[in-house]
Amino acid sequence: MNLRKKLYFVAVAAIIVGTFWYSYEKASSSELYDYIGDEVWYIPAARNVLHKLGAELHYVNDTTNSEGVNIIASGEIIKGHVKVSAFGFEFTRPYTRNVNLQTPAILSKLGIRVEFIPLNKTPSPDFDEIKFKIETIARKYNYTYYKPYSNFDGVYYEIPRENLKAFIEEVKSIEGVEVVKGFRYPDKENIQNYLNTEHPFLGKDIIMLGMLIEDKPIFWRLPGLIEHAIINILVFLAAYKISKSYLAAFIALIFSAFDPLLYATSLAAMLDIHVAFFTAVFMYFLISEKYNSSGLSIGLAAATKLNGAFPYPVLLIKSLRDKIRIREILLSALILPALGFLPFSSESLAL
Repeated sequence: MNLRKKLYFVAVAAIIVGTFWYSYEKASSSELYDYIGDEVWYIPAARNVLHKLGAELHYVNDTTNSEGVNIIASGEIIKGHVKVSAFGFEFTRPYTRNVNLQTPAILSKLGIRVEFIPLNKTPSPDFDEIKFKIETIARKYNYTYYKPYSNFDGVYYEIPRENLKAFIEEVKSIEGVEVVKGFRYPDKENIQNYLNTEHPFLGKDIIMLGMLIEDKPIFWRLPGLIEHAIINILVFLAAYKISKSYLAAFIALIFSAFDPLLYATSLAAMLDIHVAFFTAVFMYFLISEKYNSSGLSIGLAAATKLNGAFPYPVLLIKSLRDKIRIREILLSALILPALGFLPFSSESLAL
C-alpha cells in the first residue's frame, strides 16, 4: 500500500473516530444531562419494561456517591371508563389519564359514539401520608437529593450507596408503594405506567442495553452514537461498491459524518437513529445483492418504528428485476422481513 492510500485511510478513520468522539462528548455534557426531546417518553417506557421484567437498574450521582430511587404508588389509578359504540358493536375500557370528555367531531360524523364515564372519586390511598413516612425513612438514611412528582403519586430520592439496601428494605414495608431504582422520571401524567406500545419494541430494546450498564443519559444514548459511527462506515463502503471510486466514497462519508440531522438524531435516545441504522444496513446488503440479509434488515427497521418499512418496495422491485428464483423472493421479501418484525411487534402483548 503506497503512502497516498495510507493517508487516505488514515483520514477516513480520523473522520469516523473523531465524529464519534465529538458526539460522545456532547451527549455526555452537563447541558444534556437530562431528558431531551422525546426521551421523556421512550426512556421511562424502557425503564418500566425492564422493571416489569425484574431487571434492577442503577443510577449513581458521582458527586455525592448516592443512588437514585423512585418510590411510586403501586398500581394504576382508574379515573373512569370510556364506552365506544359503533355499527352495532359496543365495548368499555378504563382510562387512567385526564381526558377531554367530549366526543371528537370527526367520530360523531362517522357514526361512532364515545361516552366518557368518570368515577365520582378516585380510589387511591392518601399519598401525602405515605410521602411523610418515606421522608422520615430518607432522613434516617441521610438522603442527598429529593424531588416530588406533581403529575403522579411518587417521589424521587438519592440515598448514599452504603445506606441504600437498608433504605429500600424499610420503604418496601410501607403498604401501597413500589420501588423503581434508577434515574428520576420526567414529571408527566401516568408516566410510571407508560410502555409506549404505539411503537414496536426493538428501538426501546436497544436503548435498554445501555440502561443496563447504568440508567444515566449518556448510556441511554450510547447505542445510537455507536450506530451513527457504523452508518458512516456503511455509507463509505456502499458508495465505493457503487462507484468504485475512492473520491466518491470519501465525499459520501463527509456528507454522512457531518450531516447535522443525523448528528442531532444520534445525540438523543429516540427511535429515529435506530431506524436509520437498520435502513443503512438494509441498503448496504441490497447493494451487495445479499437479499436474505436485506430482507431481515428491513424487518428489523420496521420493528424499531413502522416507518422503517418504507424502503420495502425497493427490495421487492430489485428482487423482481434481478430475476431471482421465486423461492428466494419469498424468503427474502416475505419470510425474513416477517421474522425480523413480528417478535418485536408482539412483545407489547406479552407485557
